Amino acid sequence: GIGSYTYGSTVSIYAEAEEHAHFMYWSGDANGNANPMTVTVNDDMNIVANFERDMVRIQAMAQNGSVSRADTNVYYGEGFALTATADEHYSNFKGWTRNGVAVEGAETITVDATSDAIYQAVFDIDTFMLSVNVNNPTMGSVNGPVTGKYPYGTEMLFVAVPANHYR
Repeated sequence: GIGSYTYGSTVSIYAEAEEHAHFMYWSGDANGNANPMTVTVNDDMNIVANFERDMVRIQAMAQNGSVSRADTNVYYGEGFALTATADEHYSNFKGWTRNGVAVEGAETITVDATSDAIYQAVFDIDTFMLSVNVNNPTMGSVNGPVTGKYPYGTEMLFVAVPANHYR
């Protein structure tokens, strides 16, 4: 605060940070980071307490994909977007978790950095519907899985079996 002091007197000054901020250093007619700091008054003085917002660590990763900001330190309360991008053949977006708990959101979410957190986006492998039919069941059949939904890259074995008197 502002005050009048006798030449040569010592004054203890203390900087108190607001919530989610911290004291960094003194500047102006006093230098250093001691808090409190004792100064000797030998002239008119202008002393500035310098503060900075607290930092929050946000980690982000994707199962079967990547994210726009993988590991970052941001100022408390800063909002920013995280975007998840699927790896090839993993376009089925399942969702996000924050510290292991499901959170709402599409591939891009807005993060409000109020505490350290780990975000994870999850993508599942692409699946495809497969249907195998026989044009005339009286002439033969197919052995193997006939109809179903299968993950990308699944190898299937089908055997065409002719009916008696057919090849």
